[in-house]
Amino acid sequence: MSPGPYGCDGGILGTTIGERGRTPLDLDELVERWALLKDEQVLVSGKRGATRLGFAILLKFYAQ
Repeated sequence: MSPGPYGCDGGILGTTIGERGRTPLDLDELVERWALLKDEQVLVSGKRGATRLGFAILLKFYAQ
């Protein structure tokens, strides 16, 4: 499959993206990467609805 317009192969989280060559993540790696820590839960708890989910995802994404 050729990369899409954003350099992504259309696979699941953690699969090959552009030239980075990431390998698929197993369940333990996904939990380690995306589970919220206690201090992050406090930050997210101040948000409501879809804002809460979006904030949590951005928080974990940029913390990597």
